[in-house]
Amino acid sequence: MRVLIIDESPERIAVLREGLEGAGYEVAAALASPLELLRAVETMKPDVIIIDTESPSRDVLEHVVLITRDQPRPIVMFASDDAPETIRKAVRAGVSAYIVDGLDPRASNRSSTSPWRASASINGCAPSSPRPISSCRNGSWSSAQRASS
Repeated sequence: MRVLIIDESPERIAVLREGLEGAGYEVAAALASPLELLRAVETMKPDVIIIDTESPSRDVLEHVVLITRDQPRPIVMFASDDAPETIRKAVRAGVSAYIVDGLDPRASNRSSTSPWRASASINGCAPSSPRPISSCRNGSWSSAQRASS
């Protein structure tokens, strides 16, 4: 399975790449900026996209909408922003799994914020599913069907 990583931190990218490749995933690319997201999806054709951000910006969410509309695929978002409205916007944009508390490269592999959690998140995002939405906060998972836009 080919994975595209979007993260501003080279340290988190390195740790996430190591964890994903160790779990048998192919990291197609790792981008420091979401500005190249659309082009990267078109050229690299990843099966899954992982985005790590403090809070998803309007630009990032607009890219997610376009990808979901034109080239649907699971999108896992790790974010620090736990505001319900932010999560709703991300889900409406097309995020498949929104994990609160972001990725912490120093976290142990048992932590809800560890890079190894990304592998579990990818496994829960089957492209053929009706796209259930999951969110995780401090290790507690909840799911709901995609809200209609």
